[in-house]
Amino acid sequence: MSSVRPVPETRLMSGDRLSADDAAHTLRRYGLRHLLSSGFLRFRYGDGFSHARAFGMQLALAAVPLIIAGIGLSAAAGAVGASEVVARTVLALSPGTSDELVQQAVTGSDPGPAEPGEDPERDDTPAGERGELVLGLGLLTAFAAATSAFAQLERGANRIYGTERDRPALAKYARAALLTATAGVAMASGLLLIVAGEPFGDAVRDVYRWGPGAETVWDVLRWPVGLVLLVVAVTALLRFAPRRNQPGPSWLAAGATVTVLAWLGGSGLLASTSSSRTPSARPTARSRP
Repeated sequence: MSSVRPVPETRLMSGDRLSADDAAHTLRRYGLRHLLSSGFLRFRYGDGFSHARAFGMQLALAAVPLIIAGIGLSAAAGAVGASEVVARTVLALSPGTSDELVQQAVTGSDPGPAEPGEDPERDDTPAGERGELVLGLGLLTAFAAATSAFAQLERGANRIYGTERDRPALAKYARAALLTATAGVAMASGLLLIVAGEPFGDAVRDVYRWGPGAETVWDVLRWPVGLVLLVVAVTALLRFAPRRNQPGPSWLAAGATVTVLAWLGGSGLLASTSSSRTPSARPTARSRP
């Protein structure tokens, strides 16, 4: 059950959606500060923090098999360089104390070299078949975890809006799967460009010998493209996840913009705090022959 009053579904006498003028008029009338404070109170008393933690944990569970699927894709295609790019990017984003564990996970390398004269067990399965298996299992697991996350998003949004019941289970998870395949892909791409864009570009530059021109283009374009993808993804989630008739796209886009800016601002503060506490030197990922 939700502990907040339901948000009324806004209507106009001339139609069923609010226009951009209505959104701008509301912002001018009440002020952004009042709307943000009211939204925070509703988020708090609608148990938004608990649902946000659950949503974030399930997204993290989806990210791990997605990384494994990327390694499987490079192995299936025989692209050693792509596997090296993924490994370098993940190592650059991981906490310094977990570098060795992450490196072993993403590269498949052993913890230490084999002893002289030792005959280790060998896997005779072709690398392409192993890569296809890892790719399939990784994508399937990531898709299932992301679908569960977006189903959790519907529940949290319903409670914040004051909606007492979610959709029926079949409709709820079918919609969550569709959102995973659309808004989820856009969100992952936007996060890759913004959060992992710099280490990803550095890894591609080192592995594939990017020139300074290509690196400059990447550094300039990844920000606006990533922001647009994130705003579009969050707008779609606000429109289709809650079980209610939402207002027009301009209202949702305004909320999505505030959400993305607050999200990136908080992530930046956490990243700066984490980087100031970890050593600057990091090991280099080892590519497999």
